[in-house]
Amino acid sequence: MRWTIFNGSPRAKKSNSDVLLGHFRAGVEAAGGRCEQHYLAQTRKRDQHLAAYADAERVLVVFPLYVDAMPSQVMAFFEALAGRVGRDDNPPMAFFVHSGFPEALHMRAVERYLEKLARRLGSEYLGMMIKGGSEGIQVMPALMTRKLYRTMHALGAASAETSTLDPALLRKLAGRERFSGPSKLVMRLMIATGMNEGYWNQQLKKNGVWDQRFDRPYAP
Repeated sequence: MRWTIFNGSPRAKKSNSDVLLGHFRAGVEAAGGRCEQHYLAQTRKRDQHLAAYADAERVLVVFPLYVDAMPSQVMAFFEALAGRVGRDDNPPMAFFVHSGFPEALHMRAVERYLEKLARRLGSEYLGMMIKGGSEGIQVMPALMTRKLYRTMHALGAASAETSTLDPALLRKLAGRERFSGPSKLVMRLMIATGMNEGYWNQQLKKNGVWDQRFDRPYAP
């Protein structure tokens, strides 16, 4: 069984998507399957991406959500598939969407959209992996990511054996659907004290946009 994977992160090989996919691919290959990967950020290779889609046995499209929006190159890729609507040789499709927001609830709307997308293409829908709280995993200590990476490996191995995504492992990966009462209290405390801002402030300064953090480009 061969997965053709499309990584839709703008960060491409430096992305959290690529880190997570590395463990998924390792699981697939450990179970005797194969993977090939493409980066949708390489927009000049769009024709190659479409050819890879047409030749695929199983497709996995992976991307992060940025404030509940998918990256533009992912949408452009989906729109480029319009010419394949109605074909009976479109490959089965699975998806993996992750987000900095901890709650899986943030990704349920795009899950419904992606299932509908597969149906419009006439592709079998194989399911969707969801992971919240993924921003920053590259700087987290191993103790904080061990279970996550094991789950990704297990999902890859199971998919190589069954050609689909294991529902129990999908639930384990998604984790909490929304914050519980005690979790909300802790989050309010972190917001009030600024404890939740450290990582994001670091990213703003690293990317040279600290002075623009209060800009409102869409304000009337």
